[in-house]
Amino acid sequence: MLSSNLRGLQGDCHGTGLAADLLKYRAALADCGLQAFAASAVEKLIEANKLDDLYELLSTSALLRSYLGGDGSELSRVGSLALDAARKAFRKADKNLHKLEAAAIVSARLGDDIPKGRSYGRKSEYTELGLIEKEVGLVTVLCRSLNSLCHLGFECERADAAHI
Repeated sequence: MLSSNLRGLQGDCHGTGLAADLLKYRAALADCGLQAFAASAVEKLIEANKLDDLYELLSTSALLRSYLGGDGSELSRVGSLALDAARKAFRKADKNLHKLEAAAIVSARLGDDIPKGRSYGRKSEYTELGLIEKEVGLVTVLCRSLNSLCHLGFECERADAAHI
């Protein structure tokens, strides 16, 4: 029985070469710690057209684990990416994000109606916009009065200077 199987394999040189390659690749994957990947490929647990995606996922996750799991010295050796530059870029992006959020809040609030409040009756009962308008009116009157006093002071100084 064994001899008939060996004769059958002897006639199939291409298949024997493929089997040898399979064993070689399987051993190489086992050396890399990817026995599960090899087993899923041989046992057809993963479709053949998705094996490259699975390998890319495994290799990328292994690289990330080695870079992020260490002390960060590997990241400092990476060409143009410096940790400080990355931190500065993230800080700048964070500030811009805060500015955009604030602008969005302000623009949403600009559409709000101002509550009119109460602007009649006793002055102590004024509320909201009525109270603000009353207070602004007082400040305006006060500013006009101060302005008049200031001009009066200058006129007095000029009159004193003229008498001297």
